[in-house]
Amino acid sequence: MNELLRRLLPLLATAVLAGGCSMTRQLKDGELLHYETQLELNTPLEGKAARRLESELSVIPRPEPLPKRQKWRVSLYNRLTRKPQKEKGFRHWLQTKVARPPVLYQADRIERSRLALLKRLYDEGFFHAEVAYDTLSRGRKVWVRYEIGTGQPYRLRQIEGPEDSLPLAQRLEVSQENSFLQPGQAYSQSDLAAERQRLADLANDLGYFKVRKNHFYFFVDTALGSNEADLYWRLNVGDDSTILQTYYHRNDWIYADHRLDRPADAESLDTVAFGPRYFLQSRQIVRPGLLNRVFREEAQLRYSRQRQEALLSRLQDLGIYRFINLQVQTGQDGEDAWLDRRFLLTPGFMQDVLAEFQSHTRSGSYLGLGASLTYAHKNAFRGAERFDLSLSGGVETQLNNPGELINTVDLSA
Repeated sequence: MNELLRRLLPLLATAVLAGGCSMTRQLKDGELLHYETQLELNTPLEGKAARRLESELSVIPRPEPLPKRQKWRVSLYNRLTRKPQKEKGFRHWLQTKVARPPVLYQADRIERSRLALLKRLYDEGFFHAEVAYDTLSRGRKVWVRYEIGTGQPYRLRQIEGPEDSLPLAQRLEVSQENSFLQPGQAYSQSDLAAERQRLADLANDLGYFKVRKNHFYFFVDTALGSNEADLYWRLNVGDDSTILQTYYHRNDWIYADHRLDRPADAESLDTVAFGPRYFLQSRQIVRPGLLNRVFREEAQLRYSRQRQEALLSRLQDLGIYRFINLQVQTGQDGEDAWLDRRFLLTPGFMQDVLAEFQSHTRSGSYLGLGASLTYAHKNAFRGAERFDLSLSGGVETQLNNPGELINTVDLSA
């Protein structure tokens, strides 16, 4: 430790005392050091709201130079790189873990940062925001200052859905009381994204298997004045009419002992059928009746994302499967749309054995030895029953007692 400090302290002291001049010493011709980034925020927000916005904006500009109290790390980097470095050793550790290379000024990155700041403000409803930047050069150092004017944030006046007669649109319109978008709240792009996902999830729960969040879009009318906006959501499915169909379960194929290195070939497996469900195993890992109880859905039931996720959760709760993969195939018989599912269930390790040994001493020259054995089986009777067995034992003797070798014996199960 003393040797480490002896080598480290001179380098750190030199880096700190050298100051700013050593930060630019290793720059090439035409290169400038991005020394500091400043944000000047002009917003009608006050208190916590203003501080939160400033904190969110401060992490956007790139590149990000080190704060003033850490500038010495750049000086240290320049000092260490004067000589060729080995790929290991103390100096290499110091250069890669403690020191930091200088951040170069790049005008194109400053412009991209300005656009990123502007986009973030638009996403938060500041539709009249303006972002400009200015630079100050002293020698080979550059200070960058962003001047940000937010204007008043917009709030939602009303939210309206489609005016068409699509059954899906009408059913989704009824659910607006649970929407992430409500009149009077501030406009936020994150709320719009959450609402798109909510609409897609709700459509899936109503049987519309192919509906995804990218089928929903919004447009905003800000021509009202008074910093209010009307929001309209629409459903766009293109030319694919199957997206607007409700799907019903037809058949389920459950491969109860699927292996990742073996294809799911139904012809080579034993099959047990319970109505539209087919349980396939090369060897009986679990009783088909148990799995059939896990699949509570009835035949011809309409697809539901929420119900399917609950089914996958119940399969996981059995505790015997390491991987659960689901494959879905869709089709159509006339006007009826159906889907078949294949559940590929890969068992994990069923048994676990743990052995422990210990020794102890106590006053009076007593010496003890003990051992324990624990056995666990996650599927003892092929019904996902857990069986646990623990055995332990120990002996104790007194070393200075030649009469009896063993004084105490303890066995437990």
